[in-house]
Amino acid sequence: MGEQEKKTKFKIGDAVVHPIRGAGRITGFKELETEGTLRRYYTIKLLKQTTTNLMIPIDEVDEIGLRAAVSATEMDEVWAMLASTPEELPNNYRARHKVIRNQSHTGDIQEIAKIIRDAGWRKQGENGLTQKGNELYKQGLRLLAAEIAAARDIPLIQAQKEIKAHLKTSFERINQADKLEIAEQEQPLYDQATQ
Repeated sequence: MGEQEKKTKFKIGDAVVHPIRGAGRITGFKELETEGTLRRYYTIKLLKQTTTNLMIPIDEVDEIGLRAAVSATEMDEVWAMLASTPEELPNNYRARHKVIRNQSHTGDIQEIAKIIRDAGWRKQGENGLTQKGNELYKQGLRLLAAEIAAARDIPLIQAQKEIKAHLKTSFERINQADKLEIAEQEQPLYDQATQ
C-alpha cells in the first residue's frame, strides 16, 4: 500500500459509486494546488466512460456522497428488491418523472433497484412509460448495472442481462399470480345445483 493510500477511505482498485456519475474504480491519487492550497484527489475511471477520469477531493468524499460499491450481502438485497411486488408510480407523468429522477439520484442502490422495478413494471403494463419516462428508466438501469458490474468485476452487458432476467422472473410470477386470482374470482363459491 502506498503512502498516499494509508490515510484514505478508499484504495487503488476499489469499486466506488458517485451518486450522479455512477460506478467506477479508484485508479490513483493526485495532488493539485488550487488558490495556494494543496489538495489531494482520488482519480476514478468511470465504468461507462472510456475517456473520462473523475477527480474527487479526498476531504469531500462524504459530502459528495462517494461510497463503496455494493457488497455481496447488499447484492442479495438488490435481487430481493427486484423480485418484490412493484409499487404503483403516480399516473401524472410529471410527478412520475420526478419520483424516478429523485430516486435514481439518491445514489442508494436499493432506491435505484426499487425505481427500476416499479418503472419496469409500468413499462411492460398497458399504461407504459412516456418517452422521457423510458429515458429515465434506462438511465437508472445503467446506474444499477454499472454498480453491479464494478462491484463484481463483470462486463456491463452481463450485469444488465442479470437485472433484466430478475425483473422478467418477478413480472412473470406476478402475472401468473394475477391470473390465478382472476380465475378464482370467476368460480362460484359453491355449486348451487347440488343444494
